[in-house]
Amino acid sequence: MAPYDYVLVEGFKAAGYPKVVLLRTEQDLPLLEAPNAAAAAVWPGNDRLAAAVRKTNLRLFSIDDTAAIAEWLWQQRFYFQNFNI
Repeated sequence: MAPYDYVLVEGFKAAGYPKVVLLRTEQDLPLLEAPNAAAAAVWPGNDRLAAAVRKTNLRLFSIDDTAAIAEWLWQQRFYFQNFNI
C-alpha cells in the first residue's frame, strides 16, 4: 500500500489506527470511544448524534459532506503518517 496516501477500510473498530467513525443510530454512540477515533460522520437529520459528537474532541462531519471529509483528511495527513499500521 506504500504508493497510496490513504487506504479507507471498514471495520477494525478496535485496531490502533486513526478512525473516522460513522454514526447512523444511537446504538453507534459507543464508537465515539473507539481507540484513536479522530472524527465522526453523522447521517443528516440526526441532531442527537451530532450533539453527542460535539461533547467530544472529535471533528464532526455530515456523512454526505465528502468534500469536507476529504479536505480534513488532507490537512491531517502528517498526523496519520505517525501511525505504523
